[in-house]
Amino acid sequence: MHVTLAPGEDLDTSTKVFLDSLSRLLDPVRTDSNDGTTGLFTFIRKVITQASTDAIYGPSKNPFHEPAVESGFWAIDKDFAYLGLNVLPDVIAPKGSRGRKALFQGMRKYYDQNGQESASGLIKARYEVNRKYGMSIDDIAHFDLAVSYGLLVNTVPATAWSLFNLYSRPSLLEEIRASVISHVRVLSNSSGSVTRSVDMTEIAAGCPLLVSLVQETLRVQSTNASTRMVLKDTYLEDSYYLKKGSVLLVPSAELHSQPSIWGPTAGDFDPWRFTKKRSGAPPVPASAWRAYGSGASVCPGRFLAANEVMMVLVMMTLKYDLEPVQGKWTSPPSRPHITTSILTPLEDILIRIRPKEEHGQDSWYFTWGESGSVVTQE
Repeated sequence: MHVTLAPGEDLDTSTKVFLDSLSRLLDPVRTDSNDGTTGLFTFIRKVITQASTDAIYGPSKNPFHEPAVESGFWAIDKDFAYLGLNVLPDVIAPKGSRGRKALFQGMRKYYDQNGQESASGLIKARYEVNRKYGMSIDDIAHFDLAVSYGLLVNTVPATAWSLFNLYSRPSLLEEIRASVISHVRVLSNSSGSVTRSVDMTEIAAGCPLLVSLVQETLRVQSTNASTRMVLKDTYLEDSYYLKKGSVLLVPSAELHSQPSIWGPTAGDFDPWRFTKKRSGAPPVPASAWRAYGSGASVCPGRFLAANEVMMVLVMMTLKYDLEPVQGKWTSPPSRPHITTSILTPLEDILIRIRPKEEHGQDSWYFTWGESGSVVTQE
C-alpha cells in the first residue's frame, strides 16, 4: 500500500485520473436545485466520492458509479458504531446493514468483471497479494470496505472545511485566487474561442499560501490519536510513569492546540501559519503537526489526499463563487466521529454555487505535469 501511494508513477497516474474525473464533475457544477443551491458538505461528498474512487478503482468499472454502492457506503459510515456491535444489524442499523450488503455485492461484481485490471496500482497490488495467499473473491470484496474508508471519510470533510475557511475570508480568497490565476495560461484560436490551461503541479509548488491553508485546516479540525506501545518503563518530566507494555495514545487535537508549541495564536485559525510570510513567528516543529499520524502508522494515502484537496480548491477558486444562503458564513457545530480523524459537522452549510461571470464560455484544461509534485507535510 505504501509503495503504490508514495510519490512516483502510481501516484501520478491516480492523481491524473482524479483530476480528469474532477474536471468532468465540475464542468458544470450539478446540484439538485436550479439555482445552484446545495449543502457544502453534501456537494463535496458527492464530488470526492466519485472522483476519488475513479482514481483508485478505475473510471471504466468503478463500483461507486452504482448509486446503491455510493449511498450504501455512506449509510455504513453513519451506522458504523452499531454495525460494529455485530448484534442483529438488520434490526439496530437497518440502513447501514443494507448499505453494507450493497457495497459487498458491488465489489464482488467489480472483481467478477476483472475490474482490477483497469484499476490503480494499489488495487492491482492488493488483489495479487490477496490471491497469492488464497483469499477468496468474496473476502477481497469485503476487504475493500477498508480501502473505501481510507479513501473517503477524511478527505471529504478536509476538503469541505478548507473551502469553508477559504470562502468565508474574502481577503484570503482574493489573495489565493490571484496567486492561482498567475499560473493560468490563456490560449486562443482563430475563431476567438479561449481556453485556459492550468498545470496543477505548478500551483502545488508555487502557491504556498494555499498549501498552508489546508495544513492549518487540518491542524484545527484533526481529532486523530497516534497509538504507541511502551517498550520500556519510562518517566516523562519526572511526573508521568509509563509502564512497559502499556498502550499510549497521542491525541493530535491536544498537540495542535498547545501555546507552548504554536505560540499565543494556537487557538486561532491562521492560514499563513505554515508559510514564511509570518515574520517573527516561531518555526513550526515538524513533529507537532500530526494530521496524518506519524512513524510506521503514518497515513499511506496522505500524498493523494493532499493532492485531491488542493485540486478541488484550485478548480473551485478559478471557476466558481460560493455564497452562504443565509447571508453570512457561520461555522456549524461539529463533533468527532468514530471512523474519522477530522471533526464532522452536525449540520450542513447551505450554499449557492455561481459560475464566475468574467470567464463566460471559456474552456478550461487542467493537467497534472510530469514533475511528480505532491502536496504534503511530513
